Amino acid sequence: MQAVFGLPVRDTTQQGAALRWRKGKGFTLIELLTVIAIIAVLAAILFPVFSRAREQARKATCQSNLKQLGLTMMMYTQDYDERMMPAMIETDDAYRWPQILAPYIKDRAFVTCPDADYSQLMGSAPGFTYQDTFTSVAGDPSYKFYYYGVYPSYGYNYAYLSPDPSCPDGPDSCVTRDSPGTDTVGVSIAAIDEPASTIAMADSATTTSGTPGFHYGYYVITPPAWWDTTSYPNGRIDLRHNETANVLFADGHVKALKLGALSDPNLWRTHKINP
Repeated sequence: MQAVFGLPVRDTTQQGAALRWRKGKGFTLIELLTVIAIIAVLAAILFPVFSRAREQARKATCQSNLKQLGLTMMMYTQDYDERMMPAMIETDDAYRWPQILAPYIKDRAFVTCPDADYSQLMGSAPGFTYQDTFTSVAGDPSYKFYYYGVYPSYGYNYAYLSPDPSCPDGPDSCVTRDSPGTDTVGVSIAAIDEPASTIAMADSATTTSGTPGFHYGYYVITPPAWWDTTSYPNGRIDLRHNETANVLFADGHVKALKLGALSDPNLWRTHKINP
């Protein structure tokens, strides 16, 4: 404080203001509550953004996996007279498409989506999770049936790309089937009218007795139109990426689609039918 004619005068300079602030009692309760409220609002805004960013990263990894699988399928077709792979081959044991492609891909990680949940215990092998089927070795008695091939995150459009010959009128005449036949062969690439509009693989989910909800995948998928007509509908599409599924098409490109788009029967058929 300065004095003029013996009377104190308030110092209005910046230095004086700083001195007065330091001499004060700090923040008031209202000020503290205001700061806390601002932080809470910022957190509410930013946390969903970070969550979406993490999901976008997982979605991108999933799409990359499918692209690698698409390239691997094309390698297979070149070695097998330009035919798509079968969903399963029955020899001494059942070999499903992940095992069929194993000589080309050399990495089991490509068949698992980061958003798929494999932590559930297997009822047929107590004490083991579905994740264990990916880390086990071939011939392990605990996983002889499941080893590597039954529960990948991606299902194969077996009904149209490796159709069952017991359906003489085509796949749509066998809509009660929920798994491939053991004597199927892949269709010729030339038999696919529009490869860029034909689903080859997509995010898949396992269901039990018609109840969806298990997100560790299944090796085949069926069109949505079949879901209510199958008695044990394994292999539904899993919309695990913000209500969309990643889809690999027969030409090798990958796209995220909603359930409405996936319900178009022509996306599944090798021979397109005009409305």
